[in-house]
Parts: sequence; structure tokens; C-alpha cells
Amino acid sequence: MIKISPVEPTTASWKKWRQSCIKKTTSDLQKLINGDQLVFTDLYKAQKNFYIDVAGPFRGKCAYCEAKITRQYGDVEHYRPKGAVQHEDRSSVMVSYDGNLREHPGYYWLAYDWTNLLPSCVICNSGSEGFGKGVRFPVDGAYAFRPGDEGAENPKLLHPCYDEPDDHLSLDSTGVIVEKTERGRATKDVLGLNERNLPRDRCQKWQDILERIDRVFARSSDHAPEWIISELQVLQTDDQEYAAVARAAVRQRLTQIVRSAQVVLAGGP
Repeated sequence: MIKISPVEPTTASWKKWRQSCIKKTTSDLQKLINGDQLVFTDLYKAQKNFYIDVAGPFRGKCAYCEAKITRQYGDVEHYRPKGAVQHEDRSSVMVSYDGNLREHPGYYWLAYDWTNLLPSCVICNSGSEGFGKGVRFPVDGAYAFRPGDEGAENPKLLHPCYDEPDDHLSLDSTGVIVEKTERGRATKDVLGLNERNLPRDRCQKWQDILERIDRVFARSSDHAPEWIISELQVLQTDDQEYAAVARAAVRQRLTQIVRSAQVVLAGGP
């Protein structure tokens, strides 16, 4: 997982969609006041291209595991679930509402909020393989269940647009993700980031990046330092699959090179 900073589009189609989303949310809130049942629609998917296209801010990757996704194998998912909420152990979240204990209704007021939507691969999204998000949304402390209260909530799941994943997760050369914090652990376990074939694929990426780094330094004597920096930056761009792995591998190799140089300068073996 890497941090992404999407900028809201200003196209006419996007603005029209946002107005439709606001109108639908307002209508849903009125239905609840009237005691009517909510019916969610696919309106939130109407700008799917923004979330899953390779030219978009998420570079055609799952926002969670960074695997490449396509229209067939990726979807727009809700960070905060729209219609029901479960704890990490898949038990239903219960909240006190008007003096009665009820199942959490879901973050219905965020169902069409573009900042609550993320591109996700099928497995990270569905939760049907024993891991994956589904409607799980563990928090530390009380759950928000009214519009506006989510600002005081403390989610355990990392949001790649608002959190810095490197503060909570690290990678080793075998492709295994290691948590640094409780939020990192919850994110890793809920999404199954060490399941499937992800560690294998990340390990392969790690080795590929190391080989490419070594090729850069093998040619370094023929180029200015700026060329080396540029080549290393190319290896770490957001658009590649498992960019977090690439960045970790570059950091590791550069650390090794610096340490080796220090030993030589110190007159060591």
C-alpha cells in the first residue's frame, strides 16, 4: 500500500455526477426520517473510470494490495461500508440508538461520497475467501452512526489517501508485510495482505528491482550523478505494481551501498 493524493476532477460529467450523489444522499436521509427503507443504487459506480483507469490517480491498481486490476477484476468499494458494519471477527457491530441496542446501519450517508470510494481488487473487497474486507470496519473506540460523527471515529483500517502506510507497515525481502502498529496489523489481517500469492509476487518484484538497481550502478561510471538519481526515481513510480516493494528495495540496496563505501573509506576489508 502506498499513499495516494487524488485531486477531485472538474469536468462537467464529474460535477453532474456529484450533484446527483448529493441529491440521492439528501433523499435517503429524508427517507430515514420518514421511516422508509433505504435502497442503494449503483450511482456511486458511475465514475468508475476515475478510480480504476491506469491514467487515474490510483494507476489502475487496488488501493489496498497494489495488484493491477481491470474492469472485470476490480470495482469501486466503500472504505466505510454503506449498509452494514462488522467487527474484525465478522460479528455485527451493535450501537445504542434511541435507547435501544441495534445493528449498525452502515455509513449510509457516505454511500455516494467520492472520498469514501476506493478501487479494489475482488479479493480485497469481497471478504469471501476467509480474508478480505467485505463489510468489516474495525475501529478503536466508539462507532459513528450518524452523519458527521465519523470525524471523531478512530478507524483501524488504513486509508491510502489520508494515512501514511509506511508509518504502519513495512516489507521484508521475502515479500512479507510486517506491522509496525496496531492499525498496520488490522489492515494486514483484514485485507489478507500476506495471503493469496501476494508475498511471492512481492518477492519477485523485490528481486527484479534489485537487479535493475545493480544494472544502473554498473553503468554509473559513464553517467553523471543526476542520471543515477533519475534512473532510481523511475524504479519507484506510483504506476507500477507493488510500488511500495520497489521503494523498500531501493532503500535497502542504497543502504547496503553506503555501508560498503563507509567500510572502504575506513580502511576495512
